[in-house]
Amino acid sequence: MNLKSEELVKALRCCAEGECGGCPMYADRQRCQEQTLASAADQIERDQKELAALREKIEWLERRAYRPHPAITSTL
Repeated sequence: MNLKSEELVKALRCCAEGECGGCPMYADRQRCQEQTLASAADQIERDQKELAALREKIEWLERRAYRPHPAITSTL
């Protein structure tokens, strides 16, 4: 089950507090905790990949920003 980030956080908080009433995963009472934990792990992996890509993009932009422009460095 793919949950939105907000729903996943809500499900994790419900499990932590032992309050199943408002949990988005409560429909599957047999495996709700396992599915919530698996969804959380999947979300963490997706977030880590996204962060790595963003860090790479920032590094690329920083290298590009500090590279001297060819027209400025040419000698007359």
